[in-house]
Amino acid sequence: MEFKIFYHDIFERHLVPIGHPERPDRIINLNKLIKNLFPNQIQKIKSQKVIKNILKVHTKEYIKNLLNLKPENDILQIDADTYISLNSLKAAETAVCGIIQAVDFVMKTNNSKSFVCSRPPGHHAEPDKAMGFCIFSNAAIGAKYALDKYKLKKVAVLDFDVHHGNGTQSFFERKQKNLIFASSHEMPLFPGTGFKEETGLGNIINEPISPSLDGKSFLEIWQNKILPKIEYYNPELLILSAGFDAHKDDTISSINLKSEDYLELTEMICKFANQNCDGRIVSILEGGYNLDALTESVKLHLQSLLSSV
Repeated sequence: MEFKIFYHDIFERHLVPIGHPERPDRIINLNKLIKNLFPNQIQKIKSQKVIKNILKVHTKEYIKNLLNLKPENDILQIDADTYISLNSLKAAETAVCGIIQAVDFVMKTNNSKSFVCSRPPGHHAEPDKAMGFCIFSNAAIGAKYALDKYKLKKVAVLDFDVHHGNGTQSFFERKQKNLIFASSHEMPLFPGTGFKEETGLGNIINEPISPSLDGKSFLEIWQNKILPKIEYYNPELLILSAGFDAHKDDTISSINLKSEDYLELTEMICKFANQNCDGRIVSILEGGYNLDALTESVKLHLQSLLSSV
């Protein structure tokens, strides 16, 4: 029974234009947080070859196009709001290394949990394109890796970012019936996907939420709608797309969660995991763009993960 936080300083060197919400300060603040408050739980991500894992989710043409880009000292735009700089692909690749190592860690011992403190985020990246700040579909890659490496019957990704994880869903609904995706997300809001009717192969659960929803109602959706549906699938591992941008102080959305709501949600999910999938959770950072709200919410998320092992 252990808890580890996987981190790397390379994430601070993924540069974006000034004023972009997915800025290096996000991870600079979080790296300070984990080094100050969780020194015994942090583990630096080790470099390893992960291209074969990435290619299980993304197309060869997409990867080829990325590798042909030469940002050097420039910041190149590869999507309406997604950019790469000199160290961006290395950072994105390291995030994939992080989730793979986090999966390996939690699969060693029952009731183990992990958090991957990384950027760029991943849940909008589709198999054939970057999107919404995201380059590689981290949670999907980690889920596919766990399914194949450990011969699991079911892996579930739970996405509580305020935006719908269209990239994760896009891969899961393509003949990946043993991968389960569940998302709560504000609607209408970018990327415009995630209607309840989108059920994939019977492995997709979407719960759109209305603007201005409060924390009590949000937690009830997870407790009474999403988790009971996840229990039906009997997953052996949970991967969390942990976005904190539904916070009331985050201007990228209009949901009214407080930092403490993320604590309650994490406690709820940990209790579920301990009862249903040997306590195994891998959480990976997605959104959250108000620095104070992000730092406080992640702190509570990590404290809850730690206290549950």
